[in-house]
Amino acid sequence: MSPSPHGLVGIRLAEKQIETLRQRIDTLQQDPGYAQDVEFYGKLQGLMQKFGFTSQDVVELLMLRGDLELAPNLTVSRLRHIFSLIEGEARVERGA
Repeated sequence: MSPSPHGLVGIRLAEKQIETLRQRIDTLQQDPGYAQDVEFYGKLQGLMQKFGFTSQDVVELLMLRGDLELAPNLTVSRLRHIFSLIEGEARVERGA
C-alpha cells in the first residue's frame, strides 16, 4: 500500500474526488425517475410517521397483501436497505 499524500497534494486529490462525486450526483439527479423517487420517499416517510410504521412493518404489510413476491429475497432485502437509508436520513435531519 502506498503512503497517503500529504498537505497540499492530498487536499488537491480530495478536491478532485469531491468534484467527480458532484458530477456523478448531478448526472443522477437529471434522471427522469429521480424526482419521482424523491416524491415517493417523501410520501412514504410521511405515511410511516403518520401511522407509526417501521420499515419492517411496511415490508410485512406488503408481503401480507401479496404486493411483494416472497420468492426473490433480493426484492425484500432491497426494500429493507432502502428503508434503512430513509430512516437514517430522518435521524440525521432530526439531529439524532
